[in-house]
Amino acid sequence: MAILVPHRPRYRNRTQPIYYLLGERACLRSRPKQVHDPKTPAQLMQRLRMRVASHFLTQFRGIVELGYAPERQENYRQVGAYQLALGQLMRTALVPHADGVAIDTARVQLSEGRGNPMQSATGTVAGGVLRIRWTGQLPKRCELLLVGLWNRQKGEARSLRLEGQDYGGGLGIPIPADWAGDTLDVWVAPWHPGPRGRFDSLHAAVSAPTAPGAEGQHLPRGRMADLAHPLYQRQLPSYEKIRNRIKVVDFYSGVLRRRE
Repeated sequence: MAILVPHRPRYRNRTQPIYYLLGERACLRSRPKQVHDPKTPAQLMQRLRMRVASHFLTQFRGIVELGYAPERQENYRQVGAYQLALGQLMRTALVPHADGVAIDTARVQLSEGRGNPMQSATGTVAGGVLRIRWTGQLPKRCELLLVGLWNRQKGEARSLRLEGQDYGGGLGIPIPADWAGDTLDVWVAPWHPGPRGRFDSLHAAVSAPTAPGAEGQHLPRGRMADLAHPLYQRQLPSYEKIRNRIKVVDFYSGVLRRRE
C-alpha cells in the first residue's frame, strides 16, 4: 500500500504526475504538456475581476466562513463557504468603472440565507463610536452577530463576531481615531448553528457629515493597467514557501524481521 504524507517539495521529471492538497484531500493530476496563455482582453478582464473581488473579500473571510453554508454540487464537488461568497460577489457586485472594474458595496452579501428579521440598518459616527441601528428584531435564537466594516478612503476592513444578546435595536462599536470623517460601509447579520441559522446580511453606508454625496466615491476598484505592474507579475515561490505538497512513501505491512 502507499501513504500520502506532506513533505518538502522535490523537483521531479516533468513526465511524472503532480501530487497536491486540495483542502484536506490529497489529489493527483498529470502535468500539462503545454500551457496556453494568449492574454486576450477577455482573459485579462476576468483576471482583474478575480483580483479585485478576492482582495476585497479575503479581509472578511472570518465572516463569510460562517455566513455561507458549504454545498455539494451535482457533480459531487464540494464548494466551500468562501468560494460561494466569492462567486456571489463576482456575479452581482462587480460593475464596470473607467478602464477597469469596481465593487458596488451596496450589493455585497457577506452572509446568505433566510430573510433578515432585522429588516433594515442605518449607521452614524459620533465621538469615535459607530452606532448601528435596525428597525426589526434579532431572531429568538442568535448566538453571534456578524459585523463587517469597510473604510473606503483607507481601504481597510474589520470583521467582528459579537455575542448574540438583546441589543435593543442597536449597538455601538469603537472605531480607530484615524477613521473619523471617512465613509464607512457596514454589514450586519445574525447567526446561530444549524442549517437555518444563516440570514442575508444588511448593508448601510455611513458618510462623513463634512463630505456630502460621498456614498459613490472611493469604491474598491482595479484597473487593467494594474495587471502589467511588476508587483502583480507572477513569481515563482521560494523553496521555504512551497507547502502542501505530497510524496508517496512505500509501506510494508508484512512480518517485521529482526536484524541479526
